[in-house]
Amino acid sequence: MTSVSLYYLTRTFETSVNTYYQNPNEFSPFMRHATNDIPMGFASYRYEAQYYPQFYVAKVGNLVYYSDHERGGHFSALDNPPAYLEDVRNMMGRWYAP
Repeated sequence: MTSVSLYYLTRTFETSVNTYYQNPNEFSPFMRHATNDIPMGFASYRYEAQYYPQFYVAKVGNLVYYSDHERGGHFSALDNPPAYLEDVRNMMGRWYAP
């Protein structure tokens, strides 16, 4: 949420790529497996730079929620806010207990 907020509030390109700059070793072209079994949700957007089908994402970790959207892309919270919010509510409402 911090990264999305910085981008939304400043509307600058620099804040949109800050995550990549801060984590150069975290963005790998190879699929890695999660190191725990924490429930994971994933939303796929049609205009994202890379499409990940459900069967592929399920190989990475404990996938319990997956959604596929026709509208939206890399900045899904800005491109398609209703779908993004619905995904957060569905995933967190089902798997999060305070």
